[in-house]
Amino acid sequence: MLIYSAFFVFEVLFSELVFRISAFEELNITIWLIAFAFVIGLFIAFISSALKGVAGKIFAMLVTLFNFVFYGANLVYQHIFGTFLSVTQYSQGQDAVNSFFRETLIGIKESAKYLGLLLIPVVILIIIFI
Repeated sequence: MLIYSAFFVFEVLFSELVFRISAFEELNITIWLIAFAFVIGLFIAFISSALKGVAGKIFAMLVTLFNFVFYGANLVYQHIFGTFLSVTQYSQGQDAVNSFFRETLIGIKESAKYLGLLLIPVVILIIIFI
């Protein structure tokens, strides 16, 4: 439980910081960000630990991959359009990618270093599980 707790708190905090640096070009750590990371991280760790064996590991990996996709999509969207991706726009994602395919590829290319940083928790979790 302790490894899961530390990992998920780190993952949420790290992903949020990478996104903030990418979007605002500054490192802005607040007490609310730390509290958010602890609450969400501990909640995910609790669920992951409550699921025994392989189910817990699968859940942990799925949440980590979802976190990467969520922050990565927001990062690229913010880079292209200069605004944040709202929940209602996720359903229009395929249309946006089709309409702005070239811009999406350019946005991914220009955001590659931040996307690479967002992959670090995925790699760490794979190492933990091996």
